[in-house]
Amino acid sequence: MKEDKANTPQNSENAPNFVLRDGALRSATWRSEGEYGPLFNTRITKLYRDEDGNPRETATLNSKDLLQVSELARETHREVLMRRRAHSQEKQKSETRDEQRDFAEDWHDEESSRQDIARERFKEERKPSRGARRAKPRDRAAR
Repeated sequence: MKEDKANTPQNSENAPNFVLRDGALRSATWRSEGEYGPLFNTRITKLYRDEDGNPRETATLNSKDLLQVSELARETHREVLMRRRAHSQEKQKSETRDEQRDFAEDWHDEESSRQDIARERFKEERKPSRGARRAKPRDRAAR
């Protein structure tokens, strides 16, 4: 199975994100952005030539094509997973860079020293949430 970039017009807005081929079978996958990351939609078709020799494609498959279709679907699934992982890793890297940049900006505050900033963060973390009850101090004399 090979990735078919020749049949994928790069300038077209409706072009598939990637195309895999296995003989006459073709798997075209489009990517769109969803609320929680990229979504991938795939269409598997069979390429043929009509009586006039014009290239055509159909979604009707015969029983001889089924094993090839399953292998093509497996390869397409593997490619989609790889692209999702790459997107997730890139997202994590950008979030880490943003956190590091924010953290570095804190240390360059002219008004506060590193210890002051650390102390303020510690205080914020230790503040009880609103409406939370404080534990009563234990009566050491009652032992």
